[in-house]
Amino acid sequence: AGQLNARGSWAMLAYLIEGLAMLHERKRVAALYPLARELVATGLVAAWPLLRFMQTVAGIAAGAAGASSAAEDHFRIAMQQAAAMPIASSRPRFAASTG
Repeated sequence: AGQLNARGSWAMLAYLIEGLAMLHERKRVAALYPLARELVATGLVAAWPLLRFMQTVAGIAAGAAGASSAAEDHFRIAMQQAAAMPIASSRPRFAASTG
């Protein structure tokens, strides 16, 4: 955190957040939310080879951290970005979690 990142570091963070979320590792994903906030603060919209918006990834981490309002903001921004870009597979899908 707070330092320059090697090429691919941000994409790896996004992979890690998504992978841990798929494995229902909520606490581990929540712990990565500060890094996800740092990621979106860089201005990076999407990282190749991911066809995913970084705001979507931050929204996943925010949701895991219990920051519902922040998660909604991240997903709203990701949907705006998706609407502006012709990458249909990247459009965020929102699913409320009760767990």
